[in-house]
Amino acid sequence: MKKLMLQLLLLFVVFQVDAQKIKDYSWDEKPVFDTIPERYQDFPAIVLKDNRWVHLRMGGYGYSSFMMKHMAVKINKKDVINQYNKVRAVNGLTLKVRDFHARIIKPNGTINVLSEDKIIETEEDKIKSLVFEGVEEGDILEYYYILKEVPIASNYEIFQYEVPLLRAQFQLSGNPGVRFLYDKSDLFSKWEDNSGYVFVAENIPAYKYEKEAKNTLLINKIVYEATILGTFRHWGSFFDAAFRKFNKTQISKGKSKDFLKDLKLDDATKSTDERLTILDNYIKDNFEFRQRGEASKIKELATGKQKLSSMEMVSLYGLTLQQMKIPFKLIFGVDRFVGIVHPDIFYSVVPHKIVFYIPETKKYITPTEDYISYGPVTEYELQDSGGVVYDYSNPAKPDYKVEVHQFPITNADYTRKATETVVALTNDGKNATLEKKIAATGYLGQATRGFVKELKVNDEKEAIEKFVKYIALEGMEIKLNDYGFKAEEFSNNYTNTPFEINLKAETVADFTENAGNYLMVNLGKVIGKQNDLYQETTRKKPIATNYAKQYQHKIVFTIPKGYTVESYKDFIQNKELKRENKTIVKFSSNVKIVDNQFVVEIEEFYNDINYPVSEYPSYREVINAAADFNKAALVLKPQG
Repeated sequence: MKKLMLQLLLLFVVFQVDAQKIKDYSWDEKPVFDTIPERYQDFPAIVLKDNRWVHLRMGGYGYSSFMMKHMAVKINKKDVINQYNKVRAVNGLTLKVRDFHARIIKPNGTINVLSEDKIIETEEDKIKSLVFEGVEEGDILEYYYILKEVPIASNYEIFQYEVPLLRAQFQLSGNPGVRFLYDKSDLFSKWEDNSGYVFVAENIPAYKYEKEAKNTLLINKIVYEATILGTFRHWGSFFDAAFRKFNKTQISKGKSKDFLKDLKLDDATKSTDERLTILDNYIKDNFEFRQRGEASKIKELATGKQKLSSMEMVSLYGLTLQQMKIPFKLIFGVDRFVGIVHPDIFYSVVPHKIVFYIPETKKYITPTEDYISYGPVTEYELQDSGGVVYDYSNPAKPDYKVEVHQFPITNADYTRKATETVVALTNDGKNATLEKKIAATGYLGQATRGFVKELKVNDEKEAIEKFVKYIALEGMEIKLNDYGFKAEEFSNNYTNTPFEINLKAETVADFTENAGNYLMVNLGKVIGKQNDLYQETTRKKPIATNYAKQYQHKIVFTIPKGYTVESYKDFIQNKELKRENKTIVKFSSNVKIVDNQFVVEIEEFYNDINYPVSEYPSYREVINAAADFNKAALVLKPQG
């Protein structure tokens, strides 16, 4: 007994000494910063240092952390002073501040320490903050604060700003028994001691957001997870603990059996594909996700509307598949724009996506997205990425497989938007009447169908009209006279039947212009607003799009009496990107005049979702060709 007490006392003393290190943290009286490289001199500000330290206290039933943040920023241009002169000492919901210090270092070396009365606390949320006053060009703003009792044991720590960062340091430490798992960007080097790890990176470049890129994935960061020694966060342990049995929620095996019987999911005359379609269609039509704070509503599963949490929905599918005796795989993936699934370790802070894969049909069930149907594709964010597998080849005895499931890239012909717009000028020649038909399939069709359904359920008529204007004629000022939908039922997703929108509208401004005797008709606008890359002349990150897709547009314009077509050159576009002598991206348009009708047909497609930086110039030309077409005007002249 005495030996045990001595061990506990020594453990307590070690913890107290280690925790005291972060509590006693302080800055140097005369700070020395790294020399600023000449290539950074023109930036409006430079982050000289970003030091952070997390010290974790962890026991069998709880945890909390001390967190320190120490920053120094040099102001080069007065225009950005207001971006960097405000500091809030907060992390999530944590408001307990142990230390908070700030100072201004002048170019001549003078150090002005801010007094404690400069630190204010907001009345509503009790957050402590301060504002550096009297800041001038050339000043260095330095501060550090220490938070205590932070209820965090895992986190993303991002070390990148819109200006360069000269030196970043991140330290992880904990009481004896705490074990850290981590995943870091390549710029960081690492060393470790008895209490944890120290990560250091130098000359981190300025962050630049680029359109259609994996901006979040590529940002400089460290992800960490703390566990108690003896417990593990490996996928096998996680799956066995969380998913060996699905009935850990209000979805019981008994209710799942009743569900199976009521929907006749055990009908041996139907194929696996037919039965899974029935199951998925019923759930997607009748079940809703409950909102935060809302109670689940689970009665007899086959009696209509139910409200379930995301995990209850996963359990419903999992239990039912087990009752149907259909082999399946439960797969955890990560949004490819955000991160990459770790093949060995489950990081709770990483937002994973859960899907079911049916090897027999080679199709997916997406349980946590109510607009995506059972089929050969799942969420577009998972395309061309990997997922870890919990295998239910024997539905009664799941097994963790050391394998990575590769999600395929969906072909461009799966997602297609086809439009036809009939246009005629009003009698005064200033505006036009429009009749437009839109047919959308694939990812666009399912998302549009689901969104309209949600708006209708909530009786949001104004929102529906706004959405119709957006998807049909974005960027135009119009009056919507009539609209309707076809193929609205969720069941159309299983056959990829187009979701149709038909509308009648009239323009209210800026559709025609007079230029002397000529009449300029802004006909290109009717394809809707187009993204452009006019300003983005160079590229650093590879291009990553949501999904491969096709567009087909047809415009039929009635040439008004008394006019003939003078010029339509802006409507002729032909840009493409070739890879290995094969066209993979294209925007082309052609024109013909038939009697009194001016007809334009457009073909646009993007056959891949990934494009290296070397292909950017051609890709940019295609994107800008669509934007140029949107600005195209038809020139008419009076006859005679």
